[in-house]
Amino acid sequence: MIRSKLTAIQRNMYICNRLSVYRLPLLYAMETIHTYDVVEEALYTTIRECEALQVHYEYEPEGRAFYQRYEPLRREQFIVPARHVSMDLEVYIADELKPIDLTAGYPWRLLFLEHQGQRYLYVEFHHICIDGLGIRSFENALFNRLMVQDGDPSVHAAAELSSLSIYDQIHGLQQAGDQEREAVSSLNIPLQLPIQKRDGHSGVGRLRRQLSAEQLEKINRMASEHRVTKNAIYQAAVEQALSAVCEGQAYGMIGNWRIRLRNFGAVGCFVRMKPALIAAEEAFEQKARRLFQDNLLDWSGKGAIAPAGTPFSIVYSYEEDMFARFRYLPVDRLSKFDLYIRVFTYGAEANIEVEYNRSRHTEEQAAIIYERLEDVLGSFEKEESISGLIG
Repeated sequence: MIRSKLTAIQRNMYICNRLSVYRLPLLYAMETIHTYDVVEEALYTTIRECEALQVHYEYEPEGRAFYQRYEPLRREQFIVPARHVSMDLEVYIADELKPIDLTAGYPWRLLFLEHQGQRYLYVEFHHICIDGLGIRSFENALFNRLMVQDGDPSVHAAAELSSLSIYDQIHGLQQAGDQEREAVSSLNIPLQLPIQKRDGHSGVGRLRRQLSAEQLEKINRMASEHRVTKNAIYQAAVEQALSAVCEGQAYGMIGNWRIRLRNFGAVGCFVRMKPALIAAEEAFEQKARRLFQDNLLDWSGKGAIAPAGTPFSIVYSYEEDMFARFRYLPVDRLSKFDLYIRVFTYGAEANIEVEYNRSRHTEEQAAIIYERLEDVLGSFEKEESISGLIG
């Protein structure tokens, strides 16, 4: 039996099983050349190459341990149903499709959806089995295979995409981090946004704004002038905004074990939480250079590792050009953190999204953070406010 213990973040995801959180719904408008049978076969063959997608989850009370167990997918059990949808597709996905039950089978759902004369491939993963880079690898392998079936001789299907043994390497790195708690001792001062609501509802609110072309040009220029990445510029701006409205220093940054493993092509969930500290009385340029150097340390294997289970109420993430064909639909109804600031770019477009726990914070607080960001990045355009409430 091939199995591996869940990582610290995977355990947190499993505990939230059947809740409307950690959903990763993806939609692709199918080309007329592809039949359902052809796409189904390509999906089956691609998943068969991904050991980390062919898993069932289990809990052993004796050792208080969570595991993912390899359960090879069989062709006779693999069927992709087709459904006609008359209502709005995003509403259907968010409201009619329930969260994946990790105790009932594989951590994904596949459907062919027909809506207003267009056929769609719908793929939903539970985040416990895959991350953004993993989805990109899955997408590349799937569509390379479809191109091969279309007769394109210049495209070759990918080899094996993942192995559960990668998680064993991650556990070794995490154990080393647990032994270096002094490196993150200042995490005793967590960064927190003042609580303004105590109404008991745990729904998620989102405030999203798209950056203008002028802002993007300014960010590129600043990154070039200071010889840092665009991520360092964004994160420095976020730190500066948070320091004006929050108390404390320590917050979380979504990272990935792939950097330590030097593995960017495998399919799996290798997400990790990195500790970050806001330095007092630091100019913006200093922040950007410090953050850039911190990321370089992480690449060299010398960056700090937060001990497993370290809680953060405020978290930052940066995502760049994850998917080429799939369209990601944010449908979670519960918040992952009290405050989650996410920068994501696709092609020439960049957005900053603040996701907040509506039981503790208000949309006005999220808007204030943007006002602070404007001091660094200028005015935002195309505001979009989305709130989901469960209660």
